[in-house]
Amino acid sequence: MSDDFEETVVAFLNYSEGGEIYVGIDDKHKKIVGVEKLDLVQRQITDKIKNNMQPHILGLFDIIIEKIDDIEVIKVIVSSGIEKPYYLRRKGMSPEGSLSVWAVPTSI
Repeated sequence: MSDDFEETVVAFLNYSEGGEIYVGIDDKHKKIVGVEKLDLVQRQITDKIKNNMQPHILGLFDIIIEKIDDIEVIKVIVSSGIEKPYYLRRKGMSPEGSLSVWAVPTSI
């Protein structure tokens, strides 16, 4: 998983409505590729979220397995946090560490 994953989680925590992230879908090619070793990937996601973000976000995310076209993917549901701003621990509470989600005119 890339840094983009963690940055997206932080952005959703800081956003008023939270959001959802799918693992196992190729964004570039818009193709469902699935996830091998589901249990391992779920643990890795949980560890990244719990250990790399501040303040603590226990209870603000859920990880579920979902089937799309009979292919298993992981859906990460992130709620809006109540102790904003949330940030990436390694970047601190800086503009780079506490990201926000910006709406563009086509999404309003």
